[in-house]
Amino acid sequence: MKGAGLGMGVALIALAVPVVVLVLVVRWVARRRGGQGGAAVRRFFQYLLLLGLLVVTVLGVTALVELALDGPVLVGAGGVLARGLTFTVVGGGLLGVVAAWTRAAHRNDPGERESAGWIVYLTFAVLIAAVASAVQLGGIVAGVVAGSAFDVAGLLTGLVWGVVWLVHQRLIGRTLTSEHALSAQVIGSLVGWTVSLVGLVGLVGGSLMLLVPDPGAVVRAAGALATPSGVLTTGAALWVVFWLTGLRHARTGPVWLGYVLLLGVGASLVMTLVGASLLLYRLLVWWVGDPGPLDTSAQLRGACTPLALALVGALSWWYHRQVLAERTTGERSEVRRVYEYLLSGIALLAAATGVALVVVAGLDVLVPQTLVTGSAVNPVVAAVTLLVVGGPLWWVFWRRIERVRAADPSVEVASPSRRVYLVLLFGVTGLVAVVVVLVATFVVVEDALGQTWGGATLHRVRVPIAVLIAAAAVSGYHGAVQRQDRTIVPAPVHRAVRRVLLVGPRADDLARQIELLGGARVEGWVADGPPWDVPAVLDALRGLDADRVLLLSGPHGLQVVPSASPTVRPPAG
Repeated sequence: MKGAGLGMGVALIALAVPVVVLVLVVRWVARRRGGQGGAAVRRFFQYLLLLGLLVVTVLGVTALVELALDGPVLVGAGGVLARGLTFTVVGGGLLGVVAAWTRAAHRNDPGERESAGWIVYLTFAVLIAAVASAVQLGGIVAGVVAGSAFDVAGLLTGLVWGVVWLVHQRLIGRTLTSEHALSAQVIGSLVGWTVSLVGLVGLVGGSLMLLVPDPGAVVRAAGALATPSGVLTTGAALWVVFWLTGLRHARTGPVWLGYVLLLGVGASLVMTLVGASLLLYRLLVWWVGDPGPLDTSAQLRGACTPLALALVGALSWWYHRQVLAERTTGERSEVRRVYEYLLSGIALLAAATGVALVVVAGLDVLVPQTLVTGSAVNPVVAAVTLLVVGGPLWWVFWRRIERVRAADPSVEVASPSRRVYLVLLFGVTGLVAVVVVLVATFVVVEDALGQTWGGATLHRVRVPIAVLIAAAAVSGYHGAVQRQDRTIVPAPVHRAVRRVLLVGPRADDLARQIELLGGARVEGWVADGPPWDVPAVLDALRGLDADRVLLLSGPHGLQVVPSASPTVRPPAG
């Protein structure tokens, strides 16, 4: 009894500690935002309880539906029936009470709709209902493809969850702003897109296996199409609901661009490169390397999934690229710069990995062959594969960037995308260099102290050396690029200028250049006048000893009015 009491006390403490921590966090956030800590804690537990009761009630209803379809025989189903009745009656009753409480709170306090608790509740409710309904739909499709009986219970369960999703989707449309509704759209689109790609890769790969001249493989592939068909259906349903009817038409903001650029374009390109590299590697190993004991049919079956990965990745990349092109104009915007630098960086990573593998293969020649395990040709094949796939792609995008820089050097060099790209590149290569140097030093010191210095030491440090050489090559080339950029960028604005007021035609690029070069705060007053002469403006600000400067683009050209007064006002008229 004493041990049981102690165990119960420990369990209660383990349950209480997270709750106390969450309450303290909620109160701290509320105080930081200037709100009432008690209201924030109340909302946290209220909406958490509402979400939990919603899930419990739906699970009870679906359990009763499944029992009703089984007919009047309930032998051995007492536990399921009791759970269904309890969840439906008790959980549903409590859900009605909490829902009425929530409705009254919204009626008495209009600000309740903008609370974080309500936004999080709707987000999770919509996602849970949509995923549960889509999973049921995918299971039905998988069963049909596999030749099983139609799952009526699964259909009804999916319809129940679909009704829950529809109700909460209407609540989002009535109570949340487009910005607050964005989180559910982004998460749902991401989940649907990811699951769809997994299912489509499996379906395409399994279909390609049907073409392999091997009867045994045909039977296995035909039976394996059921699961990827269900997965594709599940993901496609979520993708259509959250992307095609939601996020696809959202405002072009940082969240939208981040999703399309980083996930839609960047991740799809990585997927394409991985699939193409694996496919090319298998083909080269089969032709010129050491394929091992695998026969022709096994080699072809192994190439089906990489080929499907490359095809599906390329399709996803093309689609998101088209979506991005619809939202961008013909001029070179910052969005286009992010796109090109992102793809260039991904391709550069693949090419640098290929360079490292070439160095590893070269060092393997210098070590005793007894230390080299496996085929000596296959590492060379892997290096050639990455260089062939990543090298040309990096060259295409990088040459495009360099042509733009040559045409308009001052704007391109001063762009935030280029600066962030170079800073991240140097940061990553520097971090990698430090790590591999530490690893190589440790190996050398360990072998020296153990008096085992020799070919084995070179074999152990060949990978760190290869990575260091590849990082040095990348860093050296881009270091030369950065030095050339510094000769193009005009001299920085004098640090004494802290505030600049532009009076004339709107010029966002000019304001951004002034902020980047000098760190001054730039404000603008839109007025009629000739276009700004960017070099003349930068020359006028260079070396100017004034805290505040008024720049006027008037009929007589550029006018510069330095001021030391606390306020700079535009001229009257």
